[in-house]
Amino acid sequence: MSKVSYLLVTIMIFACLVSDHKVSAKIKHCDDDLLTFLNRCADYIGKGDPNPIPSPSYKAECCRVINYMDIPCICDDKQVEMVISKKRMVDICGQCGKPFAHGSKCGSYTVPL
Repeated sequence: MSKVSYLLVTIMIFACLVSDHKVSAKIKHCDDDLLTFLNRCADYIGKGDPNPIPSPSYKAECCRVINYMDIPCICDDKQVEMVISKKRMVDICGQCGKPFAHGSKCGSYTVPL
């Protein structure tokens, strides 16, 4: 994902998050997790872009973020789905040791049985 595309995606998501949510500790926590997730895992989760195979160090950093973020909070945010692929999110979470149960949902994506 090019730096310009990444910046645009980040700005769009931030604008969506700020415009439609009330400020609370939980939402701020979720927003912080989302921005960190986008920053560290953008190459894996971009919607519409080819899914490249990033370097092992990039994947390790992405996995570190995934292991500490509030995954259900990010899955439940419907606005995020405009810019990231929930299927790719589920895939990378599984690769990082945080698999979704078969039949569970992340946004509009249902994990195959």
